Amino acid sequence: MKQGQLPEPPLPESDDPPLRLDPCVSRPTGLTVLPPCRSSGTAGESASPGLSVDLVNANPLRCFQAYARIREMAPVDLGHHYPGWGLVYFAVVLPRVGEREFAMPHEESAEKVAVKRLSKAAVEEFLARGGHENPFREIQRMQWLGDNQHVLGIVEALHDEDYLYIVMPYCEGGSLVRWIFGDRDRIGDALGGSAAVYHNLLENIEYLHRHGVCHRDFSPDNCMVLKNHRIVLNDLAMSFRMPPGDLTATDPGGGFFGKPAYLPPEVVSGYRCFSASGCDLWGTAVVLFNLVTGEVAWRESLPTDLRFRYLVLAGGLSSSRRGRSSPNERAAEVLADDGSGGLRSLAEKCLDLNPLVSDLLEGVLRLDPNERWETRRVKSSLWLEAFRQLG
Repeated sequence: MKQGQLPEPPLPESDDPPLRLDPCVSRPTGLTVLPPCRSSGTAGESASPGLSVDLVNANPLRCFQAYARIREMAPVDLGHHYPGWGLVYFAVVLPRVGEREFAMPHEESAEKVAVKRLSKAAVEEFLARGGHENPFREIQRMQWLGDNQHVLGIVEALHDEDYLYIVMPYCEGGSLVRWIFGDRDRIGDALGGSAAVYHNLLENIEYLHRHGVCHRDFSPDNCMVLKNHRIVLNDLAMSFRMPPGDLTATDPGGGFFGKPAYLPPEVVSGYRCFSASGCDLWGTAVVLFNLVTGEVAWRESLPTDLRFRYLVLAGGLSSSRRGRSSPNERAAEVLADDGSGGLRSLAEKCLDLNPLVSDLLEGVLRLDPNERWETRRVKSSLWLEAFRQLG
């Protein structure tokens, strides 16, 4: 790849709209940042001293704002995706007020954004090696489907010689990971409870499926909480168009990819055909388990995983519905095989589950895809019906 040249974007799938990328300038010179105005209309001192323009759209037809990086907010390294992949940093929007002048907003009214800066060289190398996480597809799908109601929107997508910049709304609440494993006590008050969160997640995947798209990488990491506490989907880099009949083949040369803790067994095992909508629905059920227990369900959805064997194959999820004070016989046998004793606390939490939640989890999280509940049955489950009646 020549310097400044974009890696080859993916061919549009079906009726996908074209990708929109604007040129930009990073750390531009010769720009003026005016201090914010007081309510009287006179210039006042900057509410955020030290801010300077870090990024500006260089398309003369679309150059309407610039971005100033917030130095106090540490960037997030994305090296776990691929070495040198990039980072996410946080910035405020500087509205344009003149040809080369931008306004510094007051701190209380500043619009924050997250800027995902990706190395073109790393992206090209990753895709050339057969990598599946495609940022061009992510931009396409966010530009097409991002409504900040179901899917996180995109402010704009930019590029210079070395980097791609995906500018997105700042998600005040972070990802669901923070709520499930760090702030779980506030889910009821702030997010409306587990049923409200799960109902929100179902709406999101239904929105994607109505547009013929499978997320393919559904997990708490990719569920973002907005300031209004609405949860939206993020990171569509592994998404794909759902074929007629809802069965699809995995990439013939790529094998398994994704998060094995949130994908169904047939996908983790590398089966060539699987239900696209069922793949996302399975992920929502695993997230629901996280929500109601505060526990990771399993490392991978395979019989070799002891927790998966206990919860799914031995019926540990259904223990609470039997009104027992101890797990069923098959589950007890798996517990006996647990030399570390780590399954005991998980078993106790399963016994304490709301029976209606257990019923839903057991209906979706089954080894045989043909026996699993589909979205329609999940939505009509007694647990969600009770939630809707209360709402």
